[in-house]
Amino acid sequence: MKEIENIEDYYYGSALTKMLYKQKNDYPDSNTIINLFIELCSTNIKNFISNSFQEEILDNFSTISDIKNKEISARWREYLSIRFAKDKKEHLPKTVFLYLEIFIYNNDPDYLLNALKLVKSAKALFNSEKENIYEIAKKTILEMNFSQPFLVKEITVELFSLNPARVQEDFGELLNQWIEKLQSNNDYNGAHHLILLLFDIKLISAIQSKIKLAENHEKNGDFESRNKKANTYYPTILSYYQNGSRELKSISGQDELKNRLHAKIISEQKQHAKMHLAVAKNYNNENSEIEKFSNEQSEYWLSLFETFDFQSGLQNLLSFPISLVNGFNTSPSENNSLSPFFDTVMKQDANGKIVGKTTLEMYSQIQDKRLLREAVISFIRKTKWRMDREEKIDKGYVQLLLKKMNTHFIPEDRIVIFVNGISAGFNNDFVTAAHLLVPQLENSFKHVLQIKNKITFKIDEEVQHDNTLGGILEILINNYQHSVFDELKDFLIENSSVNFRNELCHGILPPFIIEHYGIYVWWLTLKMIRDCEEIFILHS
Repeated sequence: MKEIENIEDYYYGSALTKMLYKQKNDYPDSNTIINLFIELCSTNIKNFISNSFQEEILDNFSTISDIKNKEISARWREYLSIRFAKDKKEHLPKTVFLYLEIFIYNNDPDYLLNALKLVKSAKALFNSEKENIYEIAKKTILEMNFSQPFLVKEITVELFSLNPARVQEDFGELLNQWIEKLQSNNDYNGAHHLILLLFDIKLISAIQSKIKLAENHEKNGDFESRNKKANTYYPTILSYYQNGSRELKSISGQDELKNRLHAKIISEQKQHAKMHLAVAKNYNNENSEIEKFSNEQSEYWLSLFETFDFQSGLQNLLSFPISLVNGFNTSPSENNSLSPFFDTVMKQDANGKIVGKTTLEMYSQIQDKRLLREAVISFIRKTKWRMDREEKIDKGYVQLLLKKMNTHFIPEDRIVIFVNGISAGFNNDFVTAAHLLVPQLENSFKHVLQIKNKITFKIDEEVQHDNTLGGILEILINNYQHSVFDELKDFLIENSSVNFRNELCHGILPPFIIEHYGIYVWWLTLKMIRDCEEIFILHS
């Protein structure tokens, strides 16, 4: 224990943790004990999981008075106050005053908050000291002023539990002044915290709180709106006004404020629509060749697969070939005008970051796949328009449809997710369909491979994680002859292509892009389910 006892005072927080790790390196023979104190000083004491060894060391506190470091001593005593309830009177007050001493030394509010929470948990033990503790916390709040509203809120709420009436008297008028100052400084997030504090210390009712929050949201939206640049997308402005309107949803009256917010919401939504249309127009102008090819090719396919109603459309979608890449000549890469000057192509996102890099030859292949994919999406969408009914497609029908397909592609415990995803697609909610079906495609690939006795995890590693989707698709490409797996790799995970799976899962894609490709995911899923045995045929 000497390695712990000899740690000097004034090492607190991260500095203490670093010192403990230094002791661990300097005294390797004492690592077990030092590790125990590293855990004690870096974990919430209530979550500190003791075992027989820890209990043996920490329960014997005969040497605690030899500890020089206040934080080690405070945490040890806090542990003892929880471990031995009958000794709380001895250990808890010492714990609180040690935390307060640390706070006075380093001005770190976490120590003050911890002390106040411990006082709240056993107020009777601090009757003679409550006034002194209150004054320390009050002085801290006044020094913070409105510069740290979140911490002001946290400390004041704890202080309220010690003396509610005095907190209301000391801070009621002051908090309202601070809210006005924060709003005049355009710090609406700070004002939000202090409005919530007024409610927490019972100075305003729940209804008054909602009205103040709604007004604060409106001011935040107005500020952002006044400072926005032309032809720039600002999604947060609409969300501020919507949040304000939602605060008032359950409140009667306040019609003027409600109407004002509603008018601003409608105005912002119109701006959003214009922005989306401008993006779509720009996208179409840059890709007129793809659009022309997609329309011509999809019309040709529609003449071969005629759709008259729902059943004929469904049959056409299920019959349409899942992979047309092989032997389909689109735009020959050897004629690419950039090839004499560049040998690599980079993909940028909307913020200008480089998110993909590939060779010019690979880029030409990606573009060929994209050209064909867009034509297939156009065919699926036009077929879907012709087969749509006025009434929604029932999930019971979809479940029966999947049951008739009698497929190994769907694990038994995932049928509900597939039914929900495919039902969403039948009812033209392709954003929901994409979010539900993309993760299940990955799981189903593993499921089919396991049925066929293929290993889908990293068997030779100590921690045998599952292969990523990229690893699973490589297994499929190497073992199965169907070219759909090359298309899935390009579409789902290739950084320089759509990269749909990764950008969907990370929330990068805007809704209209998810909807555009969601119909393709929905159709691919239907085809994989129906044609599972045909698709998963081993190379001979």
